[in-house]
Amino acid sequence: MKISVIIPCYNERNTLEKVVAAVRSAPVPSLEIIIIDDASTDGTAELLRHKLSGKVERIIYHEKNKGKGAALRTGPFGTSQSAEGERGGRECAARCLDV
Repeated sequence: MKISVIIPCYNERNTLEKVVAAVRSAPVPSLEIIIIDDASTDGTAELLRHKLSGKVERIIYHEKNKGKGAALRTGPFGTSQSAEGERGGRECAARCLDV
């Protein structure tokens, strides 16, 4: 079973790398990370293009800021992880195994 973790972000340049690393470190055999950039203006999009594109399976860019709810509704995903690190990435991914 593949587990998809969607990370909606808006202006999260300072935290996003750590969140991706935390999710990636989860002991889940088939894990994909999908990031939704909600029209960030702080350099988040550039970070995604230049540093994180090879570390995640998919990046979706919104042209207009639509809010976290719209980002979460962008596709059919299994769980979510906030870019602010509100939850631990390992726990977020592992939570899916209890479904």
